[in-house]
Amino acid sequence: MVKALQELDVAAFAALTELDFSYCRMDHGLGEVIAESLKTNRTLTYIDLSWNKVTDVGVQALANALSVNNVLTHLDLNGNECNTVVGKQALHEIEDLLQVNRGAAEAPATTPAKQEQDAGDRADAFCGHPRIQELARQLKKGGAMNEIFFDGSDETLGDDETFGDDEVKVLVETLKVNRSVSSIYLAQAEITDTGVKAIAEMLMHNNRITRINLDYNKIGDSGVEALAEVLKHNRSIIHIYLRWNDIGEVGAKALAEAVQENDVILHIGLDPAESGHQCEDAMRRIDQRCEANQEAKATATVEKLVQELKTDGAKKEIDLRSQYIGDAQVQALSQVLEINESITHIDLSNNPIKDAGAQALAEVLKHNRSITNIDLRYNQIGEVGAEALAEAVQENDAILEIALRGNPLTDGSGPEALERI
Repeated sequence: MVKALQELDVAAFAALTELDFSYCRMDHGLGEVIAESLKTNRTLTYIDLSWNKVTDVGVQALANALSVNNVLTHLDLNGNECNTVVGKQALHEIEDLLQVNRGAAEAPATTPAKQEQDAGDRADAFCGHPRIQELARQLKKGGAMNEIFFDGSDETLGDDETFGDDEVKVLVETLKVNRSVSSIYLAQAEITDTGVKAIAEMLMHNNRITRINLDYNKIGDSGVEALAEVLKHNRSIIHIYLRWNDIGEVGAKALAEAVQENDVILHIGLDPAESGHQCEDAMRRIDQRCEANQEAKATATVEKLVQELKTDGAKKEIDLRSQYIGDAQVQALSQVLEINESITHIDLSNNPIKDAGAQALAEVLKHNRSITNIDLRYNQIGEVGAEALAEAVQENDAILEIALRGNPLTDGSGPEALERI
């Protein structure tokens, strides 16, 4: 039946608003076919694909399609074959995108152009920070910038160029409709709970922001509580920094409770103004949850890469820098690298790889003769891992470089092993 769907022209769905293929047990490929249609279809609002054979590949295809489809509001994928970490992450992404679409469907009718114009008019009427005025106008015109950056310690700023709650309100009105900005850096400013609450309200509409830095402001518990409420639902933010503010026990506990419901956020930078058991306990819970999310992300990243390596015989380089890759992920990747004959360069820098991961890579180098360069800078490899790598390269005349700067190789045989490598 999937083959029959593939032979249908996309226009066949053009007049439909609902599709129900539940309990059909269709073959693999169903998700990909429906996803291809959703890239152009703007009539379907309800699709039921429950209890078929949609795989992780199909779920990922549907998630990609929904990133450009703002009409579909219901997609049922219960009872399918998407059970790996990769598949589960794609399911989360689908639900987040559907939630955005449902919110847009319930909102009063208005065009994107009208939304941008309204936000721009508010920016034009604002008589405060001149740089923010110009930035808001650029965003209004659809400026494709990735980052909003303001550092209050910048010595080139004039006396009248303060940045506070009023400036935040101007920016967030524009960010409700702008979809290019992914990072917000507003450190060492005069932002209080009022400004943070405006940011939190904006994040209910914007699912493209991934990083927020609000270090060195005047944010207290009530502002953080508003952000914490957003983190229970938002699945785009992965890094948030709130250090050196006026946050106490209440704010820290609110964040700790929120991240227990969030499987995406990877890091929360927090330095509570208060000390004590309650704050310490909240910080511990936040760190534990973020570490679990980092582990899950790293595992999903490597699982996806392993599948690619099994099918892509032309891939030459692996770039896994700053991806929270640890020993378990390196060991999983090593099983494929032992028999791979195409990869030449591997970048694993700035990760938490320890001796066990280095030993796994050393075993790879005893068999693999295509790899020439491995970057392991700024990991946690000690003398045991360095010694294993040194022994491996004695047997391998293909390897040209193993970069190990920034690892704790200061004692024992570490320096000697480095010299041999």
